[in-house]
Amino acid sequence: MVNAINRCGIFVAVLSLCCVIACKKQEDPFDQALNTLETDPKAAIPLFLKLHEADPKAFEPLYYLGVAYHESSEHARSVESLEKALALPGAKGREAGIRTQMYEAYLALSKKSKDESEKSAALDKAAELEIALSLRNPEANKKVFERKKQEFDAAVAAGEFDKATEIAEAVQTLYVPAEDRRALKKQVPELHKKKFDSHFTKTFAETFEKDWTAKGMFDAPAQALIVSADFTVPPKGEDGSWDETAEGFDAAVENAACAAVFRNVGVHVNLVAKASLYGKELDEKYLNYFGNEALKTTKKGWKTQHQPGAVRAADRGDGQPEEWVYSCQMHLPLATIQQDLYLLYKQPPKDSDSGANSGTPEEKKAETQKPGDGTGTTGGTAAPSEGTTPPSPVE
Repeated sequence: MVNAINRCGIFVAVLSLCCVIACKKQEDPFDQALNTLETDPKAAIPLFLKLHEADPKAFEPLYYLGVAYHESSEHARSVESLEKALALPGAKGREAGIRTQMYEAYLALSKKSKDESEKSAALDKAAELEIALSLRNPEANKKVFERKKQEFDAAVAAGEFDKATEIAEAVQTLYVPAEDRRALKKQVPELHKKKFDSHFTKTFAETFEKDWTAKGMFDAPAQALIVSADFTVPPKGEDGSWDETAEGFDAAVENAACAAVFRNVGVHVNLVAKASLYGKELDEKYLNYFGNEALKTTKKGWKTQHQPGAVRAADRGDGQPEEWVYSCQMHLPLATIQQDLYLLYKQPPKDSDSGANSGTPEEKKAETQKPGDGTGTTGGTAAPSEGTTPPSPVE
């Protein structure tokens, strides 16, 4: 009886052990995949794939799938799996190890790929990871920098200034001599200027130059806007429009000229600004600034056109015409407009500043003169026509 019980106990124990072993074999496919990875990486791929499909959010199967791909020389698939694994919650705290594995895969891909664009992209990624991991492989970084420098030069030559700027910014993280990186970085402001100049020149040529030249509004050889203005200077009169001195009359002439010139300059420059600043209009202070620039470049002085109201003035008994009507022509260099619109393009004023900030685009050039304040900037004197003579200016 005892022997029968013992035999039964042994049988149960053996049966239980077999069940445990069988269950363990069924419950450890991950261990099986890991063991296969050590001996036959290619055979481990379908095992890890199956585990990943069963639980897409599990970190280990996807990570080791990337390792298996890499060990099987399928480097493109390796980096794809590793990048996905890096984004999973289970990657937290293991980022350095994952990126190291990615670096090795990218480096291998850059050496073995037959696709030049794929090789180039892989080399870039490897260089980025070197920086992130502080691996600092100077030789690899140097190759990337040299290629990026060629791309930079090609982009500048092609007028692709945004692309060139992106490259100049991107190479700042490469492990190459600082002076090499800075040499490209220093060119970024000039790239911004070239981009604006290219757009400005193209826009002006396509939109204004031919039409304005035909209308006598643009001096093509001198590359300057022609600002023509007619303006009227009233007599002294009882309203005190100007006093009886020559200086008073000159001030009245300049005051009237400023208002007329500023009005015409404003129309011209605002059209150019809207085209070159992508629709932006200039406020009065900036337009006054350009008006002052035009007043500085007087070409013909004031020319008296005619003197209407002379008879009525004679009836008045003071020997002066009722009003003086003048015309003037001034040039505003296109380069002045281009340079100062660029300053606005580079650093637009804040909305709260009403587009003015501290005044003109370049305060050092000129203080803004508002029409109607009686202060001229040119010092021009009236050039009388034949007939009635205006008061003589005092030298």
